Amino acid sequence: MHGRGCKRPRSRWIALRLVLPALLLAGGFALAQEGGDQIQVEILYAKSMRPLEKEGQSIHRLLGEVALSHDSAVMHCDSAYVYPETNSFEAFGNVRVRSRQFRLWGSAMHYDGNSGQGHVTGKIVKLHDSVDKTTLYSDALYFTTQRNLVWYSTWGHLLTDQSDIRSRRGSYDADRDLVTVSDSVLYRSEEVTAVGDSLQYAQSLERIYFWGPTRVYTDESMGYGQKGWYDRNAGHGILEGQVAVDQGKGRIYADWAFFDRSKDFVEAKGQVVAVDSMENYRLYAGHARFWNSPRRMIAQEQPMIWAVDTSSAKRDTLYLRADRFVGWQEPAKGPAPRPNDSVYLGRAEGSIRAFRQDLQLVADTAFYNGQDSTVIAWREPFPYVWSKQLQVSSRLITAHLSEGLDSMHFQDKVLVAQEGDSIHYDQMSGKDMWAYLHEGEMQRVEVKGEGKVIFFMTDEEEVIAVNRIESPHFILHMKEQEAERITFYDNPHSLVTPIQDTQTEDRELFGFKWHGDDLRPHGPRDIIPPWLKDLEFYIPLARQATRYRAADRKLLERARRDPRIPE
Repeated sequence: MHGRGCKRPRSRWIALRLVLPALLLAGGFALAQEGGDQIQVEILYAKSMRPLEKEGQSIHRLLGEVALSHDSAVMHCDSAYVYPETNSFEAFGNVRVRSRQFRLWGSAMHYDGNSGQGHVTGKIVKLHDSVDKTTLYSDALYFTTQRNLVWYSTWGHLLTDQSDIRSRRGSYDADRDLVTVSDSVLYRSEEVTAVGDSLQYAQSLERIYFWGPTRVYTDESMGYGQKGWYDRNAGHGILEGQVAVDQGKGRIYADWAFFDRSKDFVEAKGQVVAVDSMENYRLYAGHARFWNSPRRMIAQEQPMIWAVDTSSAKRDTLYLRADRFVGWQEPAKGPAPRPNDSVYLGRAEGSIRAFRQDLQLVADTAFYNGQDSTVIAWREPFPYVWSKQLQVSSRLITAHLSEGLDSMHFQDKVLVAQEGDSIHYDQMSGKDMWAYLHEGEMQRVEVKGEGKVIFFMTDEEEVIAVNRIESPHFILHMKEQEAERITFYDNPHSLVTPIQDTQTEDRELFGFKWHGDDLRPHGPRDIIPPWLKDLEFYIPLARQATRYRAADRKLLERARRDPRIPE
């Protein structure tokens, strides 16, 4: 011992086989054995030393400004007990440890040199890595020098230049550069915040892994899942198991999701449903991709659209199925579009089937144009539309949707049939036809070019004759989807033939075939894909995510007010 009348300690005292809290983090503090020989600790200073003996064991008590050193590591404290026979020591009062890389502060410290394990306690225990710019706070830090591992089990707060991690339990593995935390986890960085049960942060990879119900917040968006990861360098990650993604304007629920912040992109798989903020529109699919800037969507693997017609008092629901849906956003066009105005366009591809109570459709391809609010449908040989007892087909069908479905334009080889009984169908055909609707029902039909009409005449519900009329232009007025009156123009020609004198060509227009039984959808279950057993399967998950978000809001608000000082 040096200075102020203290005698130099005996050599056996100096040769205590201690391992200072090198323990804690990456190599800079490791005081364990090197090449099989125990590293010795030098006592630099103490105001007094008192030898003690307890149960046959020698104990050295150091008091006042105690300083111990090993290599470049120095520990200061107010007092210490050293146990030479068990190669252990205890330090008390204002404990400070300093090395080339690390600084450690606490109130008390215990270390067992044989096992390489120890702990530091205090109201606030602080460990700072001056190389990696990492600071760890707790009230008790446990460590092992053999694995360069430190952990805590009450609370911990780890700060780096770019991250803030809090939890009740956690560890830092210096050799693997890995932070593992659990129980009430809060992770914050400039670009993302995560709240959950368990998390690992691989610092060298800048990648975060998480398990258990976890919420990931980026700007105004939220992602929820049971496990996943996020790569800070690439700005993308994956969520798995009961996934919910809330983007403000809409929400996505799935079994699996990939998200990319730099591209503002989400890809979802499994049982996928995208829901708009008003709950009036849902997109179901086995696989879907979404871009936000600009907005774009691709849905496949038995996708289906579910939409409520809010423009109608009936609020009918549309079920629309296809092999693939594609949607995108474009700048609005027109005589004087406002800045930043945009419209949505979409395309349905392959095996299109649609059902709502007042209208059904089959087609191969359909295109929605938000510029003029139209839907164009086509199919080989023809797309078909049904409404109650009516069946309509043509080469091309255009629906106008300015205020709901208000009109439909049928072009080229138009053929209309109305079911009377199982063998008699009123029919009309033409080159071009417009149908005008109100509340989903046809009110007026106008046919131009090569117009032909077949009516079955009845007497007390018995068919007695066929009336065949040819006219280049006629208008049909309807009530409750049935013909009320018809007006022919430009010299119509009419021929009435008794039913017993008719041939097939007298009773059917060219190309007529009734498809009400084989092609026509008869209800939602004819549209809903087999994998979709419950249209509201996502509701429990949506409620759970909403509850989490409400609870997290208070936690995140406290974290935003926190000036990086541990609780």
